[in-house]
Amino acid sequence: MRVWPILRCLFSPAFFSIKMLGIIAMVSVTMTSYKILGDTLADDARPFTRAELYAYISEKTQVWSEGRVFHSDAGTLLLLWEGKYGKGTWTTDDNGALCWHVWSWDEVLCQAFYHNDDVVSIVFNGETSLAPELQEGNTLANLPAGAESSAKFVLGLSEDFVNELLNKEETIDLLSGKTVIWGPGQGLFYSPDLMLMKIWNGVRGTGTWSVSNEGTVCWHVPGWGKTPCESYYYKGEELMTIFEGVHSKASKHVEGNTIGSF
Repeated sequence: MRVWPILRCLFSPAFFSIKMLGIIAMVSVTMTSYKILGDTLADDARPFTRAELYAYISEKTQVWSEGRVFHSDAGTLLLLWEGKYGKGTWTTDDNGALCWHVWSWDEVLCQAFYHNDDVVSIVFNGETSLAPELQEGNTLANLPAGAESSAKFVLGLSEDFVNELLNKEETIDLLSGKTVIWGPGQGLFYSPDLMLMKIWNGVRGTGTWSVSNEGTVCWHVPGWGKTPCESYYYKGEELMTIFEGVHSKASKHVEGNTIGSF
């Protein structure tokens, strides 16, 4: 038997100047909504791969005694925890860790997922346990009267947001076969076959890209440590993006693969 300590991760990818927020209230919380197994895992338990974990948790709600946490396939997070709503993003890594980045909290807390046969276990908050119950879709209780609508809440949009986000087909049409230029020596090429080429400060890499049913594009690049996603919309004639709840003018998009000229 092996002892697996809690994985607590604070991501700060060099390719984004993003303030990563996380969980402060949960650090001292003892979870009670799942069966405690002790501090050990079965000898044949193996970590989830990134792809396995994404498929396992995406578009599902974890049920805890303290509340519920919904993980959208666009990488956004909505939770009702001890009677309070929160939102942010969720990420996975190559070692089977799922991390919550809640915008109103000050730390990031991660669950490490393992499985042997059909049994799924986690190491979370210092304890090895059976994984919490999963429910299909967003099963959070209805928001209280006067609160933001559920859809806008999940996307980090205010009630007065009147622009329409690009849908899946529009986002694919916008990006497929184009290069997005972030700055000197920095950019992404979206190949029509869903392969992704990136360059950041002269460092090149490859991966894949996907677009959710809601029109959110996500980048899957080994070694990035997380799966970033963003949404597009037009504000008048201006193309805008939403990344982790932050609205900004979209970077320049050009036809073809110009990564080689960076």
